[in-house]
Amino acid sequence: MNAITLIVKIGGYIIFFSIIMNCLFFIPIHDHILKDFLFGLMELANGTKLLVSTSASLPVKFVLLSTLVAFGTFSVHAQTASVIHHTGLKNKTLYYSKINKCCNNIYYSTFNHSIIIGFFYYCSFFSYFFFFTFLSCKS
Repeated sequence: MNAITLIVKIGGYIIFFSIIMNCLFFIPIHDHILKDFLFGLMELANGTKLLVSTSASLPVKFVLLSTLVAFGTFSVHAQTASVIHHTGLKNKTLYYSKINKCCNNIYYSTFNHSIIIGFFYYCSFFSYFFFFTFLSCKS
């Protein structure tokens, strides 16, 4: 794949999901934290900016932001799918590992009430991600 084509595709996904996020502003959701989190599921950069500026407490912001980063947002998933489309890697395994990572991250950062444990779990899960990516290659 040409580098210019790749940059245009990834930039196009960012712009596309930013437009979708701006269209979602018209949906009448009264809970600002939930609304900002849903916007964050569309596009990572703008969504994290909205979540940081919300009036929630620091632990709530931490759980929501780490969940967004662990899941990867729909824009990131579309970018990843477009890049690895012709490589033979399976998207299904990647998505399962992302959802697993997201659920475990919520558990460790919420129920243990320890930001440090959630952070170390999040860092250690990168090795699992690369392992699942390796397993998803075609023979």
